[in-house]
Amino acid sequence: MTKRKAGRAKKRVRKTEMAKNGVEKEIKLEVKAPEVVFEKKKIEIGVPEVVPEVKETGVVSEVKETEVVPEVKTETEATKVTSEIKTKTETKRSRKKIKSGMKQKVKTPLWAKILIVVLSLIIVLMVSVAIFGYMLLSHTANVFKGNPMDILIGTELAKDENNLTNVLIFGTSEDAEGHGGELLTDSILVASINQEKKISKIFSIPRDLWVNYTVLGGDVMNCVVGTQGKINATYMCALSEYKNNKDQASRYFAKKISEITGLSMHYYMSLDWSALKTVVDELGKIDVDVYADDERGIHDSCQQLDLPRGMNYEMDGKTALKLARARNAGCGEGGDFGLSRSNFDREVNQQRIFNAIKSKAFSTGILANPTKTIRLIDSLGNNVKTNITMAEVRTLIDIATDLSGEVESIPTAEEFGVGRIGVQSIVLPRGASVLSESSMFNYGEFQRYLRSKLLE
Repeated sequence: MTKRKAGRAKKRVRKTEMAKNGVEKEIKLEVKAPEVVFEKKKIEIGVPEVVPEVKETGVVSEVKETEVVPEVKTETEATKVTSEIKTKTETKRSRKKIKSGMKQKVKTPLWAKILIVVLSLIIVLMVSVAIFGYMLLSHTANVFKGNPMDILIGTELAKDENNLTNVLIFGTSEDAEGHGGELLTDSILVASINQEKKISKIFSIPRDLWVNYTVLGGDVMNCVVGTQGKINATYMCALSEYKNNKDQASRYFAKKISEITGLSMHYYMSLDWSALKTVVDELGKIDVDVYADDERGIHDSCQQLDLPRGMNYEMDGKTALKLARARNAGCGEGGDFGLSRSNFDREVNQQRIFNAIKSKAFSTGILANPTKTIRLIDSLGNNVKTNITMAEVRTLIDIATDLSGEVESIPTAEEFGVGRIGVQSIVLPRGASVLSESSMFNYGEFQRYLRSKLLE
């Protein structure tokens, strides 16, 4: 019995040991390495699981809770893991910022705003220039030569060795119906601009001055009125010679004036009656200091004109035209007075009208206003011809704006005398005689007089 009991006890011990070993194996199988969780740059090690520990107390085995120590990674591995987690975290944050930024309005930098404004202004300016250029092209082609857009650029005016720019201005009556002498130049003026001194002077050439129609060094001019005659027929003769080419005829006329004055005529400008009337009316009337050698003023029967001597305010285009033509020629009942020297006195008033137009144009700023300038040019239409180019117009306006004072008139009446050839009353250089042909075309004294006045 004792042996049997001992054998049974041993069996129970073995079973107990086997059970103990089995529990330990199960426990070891169930214990896992704690997970390392990284969140917000911190590493948290999971809490170890509590497993029962089996103790043997006599025959019966007791299970006690024991703590299983987790596996700890090396510092190098932990650093690598931290770096990878940090990179992933920053990537997530960047993606969140991009997504949130797409929802928000993009703020434009200040320099970008300024650039946008400047580019917009440039575009508007280009469009305005294009429109202005089209208007110039459609309105100025009949008056000025060259590209209309050149008026925005400007170019230097031609001038002589004394900085003088000389412009021949002559008037015809081509637009007058029923006028027999429509191609005669009854108004001949020269405007001289000193660009250095910023002053301008003007003088007249008598329309009855006797000349040789052939210019020096040129071919003989065979005009319908002969080879010699009054200077006011020169333009008409040249028109016939150049088959009605007004530019060539005007240039030829300018050469003849250069021969008489000793000055280079850089430019010419021809006007008819309508041009003068239109300009004055477009300017809104002018103030003219009327010349008369009679205290009563002017009475001219041919022009049906009566004006007081001195300043006449608010003179309209129609009255200005009458004054420019009046010379007391004695029409109808006569009784004219105020212009006893006839054409010489008329020249004085023509210069004063010119001065009044200049003063009004620049005092009102009409030439600085593109719209008004275009309208003024358009109103002239075919009534004005010139060889001044569009680029020179801009410069001419700028120079004229800077001129100091009024345009000074140079008196020329005393530099000429009168005579007769047949039934014609003519004008000759002072001291010349119809009996000496060489003296009739000697302009040396007149040229010296002009030069001294222009260079004062």
